[in-house]
Amino acid sequence: MEETREEATLTHLKNIMDSMGISLEKAMDILKVPVNSRSTYASMIN
Repeated sequence: MEETREEATLTHLKNIMDSMGISLEKAMDILKVPVNSRSTYASMIN
């Protein structure tokens, strides 16, 4: 089954947060998630 880009980004965000012990905001900075997409990912994680 192929992951969508959104699902992959969500997985990467969770992995970065867990591995590095950082906030969602910092993880999104690392992955350079566009500002206009951040609320979508925040709602999907919480």
